[in-house]
Amino acid sequence: MSTLLNLSSRLLSLSKDAWLHIFSHGFLFVGNGLAYESMRITASILISLTGEPFEIEVAGGRQRGNAFLLRPGVWRCIAAQDVPIVSIGLCPTHDTFRAFSTCTDPVDAWELPRELFADCDDRFHAARAGLLSPMEAAATSSLVIDRTRQLLPQTAPLDPRIERVRELLDEAPDTSMKRLAGEVELSYHRLSHLFSQQMGITLRMYAISRKLDLAAMMAGQGLNLTQIALNSGFADSAHFCRTWMRSIGSPPSALLSSQKVGIRSLYGPG
Repeated sequence: MSTLLNLSSRLLSLSKDAWLHIFSHGFLFVGNGLAYESMRITASILISLTGEPFEIEVAGGRQRGNAFLLRPGVWRCIAAQDVPIVSIGLCPTHDTFRAFSTCTDPVDAWELPRELFADCDDRFHAARAGLLSPMEAAATSSLVIDRTRQLLPQTAPLDPRIERVRELLDEAPDTSMKRLAGEVELSYHRLSHLFSQQMGITLRMYAISRKLDLAAMMAGQGLNLTQIALNSGFADSAHFCRTWMRSIGSPPSALLSSQKVGIRSLYGPG
């Protein structure tokens, strides 16, 4: 790391414990430590910033390592309170999500070779200090995602009917399940089964994730929770907070209103 970047990192770390970089259909989070227990709908790539090992527990099995890929929709416990961590989350709307959610490998967590990302360390440190631009954070995340993706089997092409349903939800996240089924000439039950099979997530959860995706895009724009909730299609802020809590594992205020977490977004002034 350059002397200037190292100095800037030290100065910025005095005011922020972590930085959240939001890009299209995902995020890059870098903090001084990470500890949570939840069943997140995002696929997660966790990397020790320093190479020091940390512990995860998934489906009752505990593992120790310095880089992991976690399948979405499974209960996980992360114990890395004292280890600086890079966490990259892929929302169900991300193009690579299916590769992680529908992989035929029966395990729910894959240990990754830390050296695969060694050339990203300078960018990780810059992200920790809040020095990466939104475009740089997105590019760094894409690089990590692509390299991780190459370790898994190829996915089958997406059924055109499911692709159409995704397009409809992108255009209007509040589209009813009945209308979605009618658009692709399937019964709701058949569509629901096919969608889960193809995407590795239920249709209803995907629709909810699309709203959460929109909400995340508004972070860092100076909007309050009520404005974010209504603009992303939730009935009110209480509904938004409950849904975010169930999906992410922490209240939105822990990120969106925190004085210790800085936010940089492709969609806002940050």
